[in-house]
Amino acid sequence: MTRRGLLTAAGIIAIASIASKGLGFVREATLADRFGASFATDAYLAALIVPSVLFSVVVGAVGTTFIPVYTERARQDRQQALRMTNSLLNLSLLMSLVLGVVGYAFTPALVHLFVPGFSGPVLAVTVQLTRLMLPLMLLTAASTLITSFLQANQHFAAPALAGPAQNLIIIAAILLLSHRFGIAGVAVGTVLAAAAQILVQWAPLGRLGFQYQAVIALDDEALRRVGRLAVPVLLAGAVGQLGTVVDRMLASRLVEGSISALNYANKLFAFPLGIFVTALTTVLYPTLSAHAARRDGAAVLGVFRRGFNIISLMVMPMMTGLIVLAGPVVRAVYQRGAFDANATRLTSFAVIFFSVGMLASAARDLLSRVFFAQQDTTTPMLIGVISVALNILLNFALIGPLAQGGLALSLSLTAAFGAGAMLVALRRKLGPLGGREMAVTLLKAALASAVMAVAALLAQSLASRWFPGAGALRAATRLGSVIALGGVVYLGVLWPLRVPELEEAVRLVARLATRAVASAWRRLSLTFRH
Repeated sequence: MTRRGLLTAAGIIAIASIASKGLGFVREATLADRFGASFATDAYLAALIVPSVLFSVVVGAVGTTFIPVYTERARQDRQQALRMTNSLLNLSLLMSLVLGVVGYAFTPALVHLFVPGFSGPVLAVTVQLTRLMLPLMLLTAASTLITSFLQANQHFAAPALAGPAQNLIIIAAILLLSHRFGIAGVAVGTVLAAAAQILVQWAPLGRLGFQYQAVIALDDEALRRVGRLAVPVLLAGAVGQLGTVVDRMLASRLVEGSISALNYANKLFAFPLGIFVTALTTVLYPTLSAHAARRDGAAVLGVFRRGFNIISLMVMPMMTGLIVLAGPVVRAVYQRGAFDANATRLTSFAVIFFSVGMLASAARDLLSRVFFAQQDTTTPMLIGVISVALNILLNFALIGPLAQGGLALSLSLTAAFGAGAMLVALRRKLGPLGGREMAVTLLKAALASAVMAVAALLAQSLASRWFPGAGALRAATRLGSVIALGGVVYLGVLWPLRVPELEEAVRLVARLATRAVASAWRRLSLTFRH
């Protein structure tokens, strides 16, 4: 995919992701307004662990390993590739169903294992919610494979639209069901939202030649290869889930609301990654897989460098902004209703430490896709296992002095280790990465971000004087003005430094805007003529 095509496709996904993440913020803000950082939200978030762990351990890697195998198989025989897709879908659904039944039978034991700090009413509610949400495994298995199939065929719109549909349904559940059914209404809405993701993505399947078949062809070599490739990823996923479980176990022993604070903080941290970085890596992955299928290592590295440079330009200012404006951001987004000043303090403290690792997390995600595209799942697995062990050790070391902030910092440090280890492994695998070019772009982004941070702190002080008060509208006005100024300063410092990816993005946006204005003008002219 050309640079222009890359940016265009990533832009489309980013727009849909902005809508999804914007609705995600509305969802989290609505949840915070209704339940705050309380035992109810702690129970809801803890209940999501069981289906998440069971899904990740068994079929969570299928979507990742499917794309490169499908891409290679489709080049040889598309009908066989479609048959392999049906087999994989049915096998995933069958395994998820079996695990769901087992999970339902042993729910109390699993909940006690994952959140041993829970007891009494919060434990009972967690067990109830876990059983309500176990169908998520089945629905997520289907949705994951459908998403991967669409992306492998360069169809990105429907998967991007699944997110907004999911968030709208959960928001509706919070508003319409929680007053009568409490947090259980939110759990039911979460399951319905997962089903909606499948429905949104189903329509394009027929246009791409997919028709459902009740078949599991275990003798299919491509299916077996997906299985072999998935094993290391599944092991890494299982170990990764162990890290998540340890996080929740430790957080369950902190003050009430700590699990909720970590969740709200993680949503803020994941917001920019989900909009921009996920959009970029989603578009890059099929291209990387195509180059890898042709054994073109130089092309793979070229796509990786371009992706890393774009990530550096996008993530550095967002990471810096969240660190210096953690309190105002949390206050503007969440603080209303049951979400009080104490919840803001708990959450913003975690946001700072999550944000420290934002660039490393983004780079690690991109590097993982580079290895997966080459059908190398063992290297990320080994690095992932070591990373989780490091994460657990850091959890115990940092939770004492920093509480929930220590758990967040542990993840950031682990992400830095994982990204660094993958860079070393990739260089050994494909040769020189072009590190000087990437380092120059990163330093330029860091310089512009540092200047932006100083401007943002000064602007925040002035905004507090110009827009005093504690209302949500005033907090949003202060934050919006500071972010706008910070963005102008960042681009103003970066533009003279002549970064190719930035110039290309600006030219592309200008061309798209010009076309949009011209198209609107033509339609307006035709309207007046008639």
